[in-house]
Amino acid sequence: MFIAHLPAGYLLSDRLSQTRSNRRSLIAVGLFASALPDFDLLWFYFVDGRNTPHHAFVFHWPLFWIGLAATAWILARLLHWRSAEPYIFVALASLLLHMVLDSVAAEIHWLKPFSDL
Repeated sequence: MFIAHLPAGYLLSDRLSQTRSNRRSLIAVGLFASALPDFDLLWFYFVDGRNTPHHAFVFHWPLFWIGLAATAWILARLLHWRSAEPYIFVALASLLLHMVLDSVAAEIHWLKPFSDL
């Protein structure tokens, strides 16, 4: 699904980074993050033998990415690394956009691991 996720990630990160001097690097982060959840396809095809739907893996759990972004944001604050905050925001927005797009055609477990919803 890179065909859909990469253009969507580009459009979102382009919009979010319009007023930034580091626009190109923010767009690069947005592109990478918009495709990142589908890297579990490597596990799906080469290790799992296609036994588990790849949207059931942790890379497709929105709460996983929200928790990871929150941890990164807290660390950036504690280390006084304010320049990382726009990257964290663009990455999280692109990751969540991936989940929204996947929700159209597949089941995404928005509350996993706390619920199967």
